[in-house]
Amino acid sequence: MPAMALEIAADGVIALREGGQPVSEPAFALLEGNEITTGEPARKLFRIRPRQVQSRFWDQLGEDEIPGTAFLQADLAHAQLEALWARCSQDVDAVYLVAPDSYDREQLGLLLGLAEDCQLPVQGMAPASVAASTRTAPDRQLIHLDAGLSSFTASVVDQGRQLRRGRQIRLPSVGLDTLRDAWTRMIGQSFVDATRFDPFHDASSEQALFEALPGWLASIGDEPVTLSLDYQGKQFETRVEPYEVIAAAEAPYRVLQQLVSSLREPGQALVVQLSERLAQLPGLAAALGRLGETHVVTLAPASGARGALARREEFARRNGALVLTQALSAVDEPFEASQDDMATPAPAPSSGQENDQRATHVVWRGVAHALNATALVIGTATEAEQGAERVLALPPETSGVSARHCQLRLLDDTAIVTDMSRYGTFVNGRRVGPETRLVPGDVLRVGMPGEELLMIRLA
Repeated sequence: MPAMALEIAADGVIALREGGQPVSEPAFALLEGNEITTGEPARKLFRIRPRQVQSRFWDQLGEDEIPGTAFLQADLAHAQLEALWARCSQDVDAVYLVAPDSYDREQLGLLLGLAEDCQLPVQGMAPASVAASTRTAPDRQLIHLDAGLSSFTASVVDQGRQLRRGRQIRLPSVGLDTLRDAWTRMIGQSFVDATRFDPFHDASSEQALFEALPGWLASIGDEPVTLSLDYQGKQFETRVEPYEVIAAAEAPYRVLQQLVSSLREPGQALVVQLSERLAQLPGLAAALGRLGETHVVTLAPASGARGALARREEFARRNGALVLTQALSAVDEPFEASQDDMATPAPAPSSGQENDQRATHVVWRGVAHALNATALVIGTATEAEQGAERVLALPPETSGVSARHCQLRLLDDTAIVTDMSRYGTFVNGRRVGPETRLVPGDVLRVGMPGEELLMIRLA
């Protein structure tokens, strides 16, 4: 009998039978009285009946009640899982679950409980970063990047005898919805400017814009594209430049660059795996490639499900009970980094010896602070621990910043940054070692998204 893998993601579920083609169900649920309708029928009403269509039940899987309804988020997930299983279960005797890396222990337990309640014969469960990783990256650090509706998650995939999930950072408050909303507003305004037609005029035109967006984004390349929208028997067109699309995503892409940089070991080249959701976003792979010595790989749809089925014999149990499988073997050929990747290191501080290449000040929020032999400590602390120190105090609520995060000083007329934090200090987007020389134009970042400081030279 065939096995099946179920890959759970923020925006839906993918079912893949052994030897078959993936079946996708988008994460939408229409609530009508006591009835729940999931998948494509609900998606087609998302903007038309926004109070009745829910879309966050996998992204925020839990037992919280949905305001204004008698349902929990878990109820909607259960309804979709049950409907999908009814469609795909024939002759299946083993199911392997692939869960988002962002899920905590309670969410993983709830997912397993829902599967068992739907009578799925679950034989194993693994995080997406492990299931989707089937290749090693010799002499490089491997990072898996994925997105929820309102979060990004980056996971280091440790490479030894097996591929194992290592350190992980989840960044809340920005995610797929952030990007889609930015692009929707930008394109909507483009229609208004070009035709005076406002796609947000009513619910049906907004739904048409919502449904067209994925196809439009897929069409973005290096040349301008014409976008068409049909509404009430009329066709409206607008022309969009690629740079406009990339500009609308600049802030979230910058956050993703910082997220990857935060996990990068000093001096280490990278392979970054983009999940199917992130692989579809125009310009993101190029933005991450600009980190330098970074090979970006876009994963195909259902990569997690395929990887789980290929190594299903390795899924772990403990004393007969199912446990989360944290490591699986590599089954495909290693990544081969291109010479272009190796030849384009990230912008890095220079050790230039000419006087005009020596930074004398650091600028934060428009104010230049002079550097000298006395250490300038940057962090959330407001007072110096040692009498000779100076302090540049950042806001106490700044995420990812230590009280004494790093210090700047002049050593033989050369600006030096010393990292003293547990979170890391970044120069030009790259994590630096304990001590690094700085020159004018270098951008120093602490925290995430954090604060940026610019190195300059004043005569």
